[in-house]
Amino acid sequence: MLVNTKARIGIFSIALGAYLPQFPSLKSCPRRQATSSAQRTSTW
Repeated sequence: MLVNTKARIGIFSIALGAYLPQFPSLKSCPRRQATSSAQRTSTW
């Protein structure tokens, strides 16, 4: 039986805070990747 509804997808992104001071550019990386994934999946 097929259901004619859209799937709902949740996106979770995390970074270990202990590494953030050592790698300042790492902070924006998970956020950027999560945003990119959310944008791509929003068209499904």
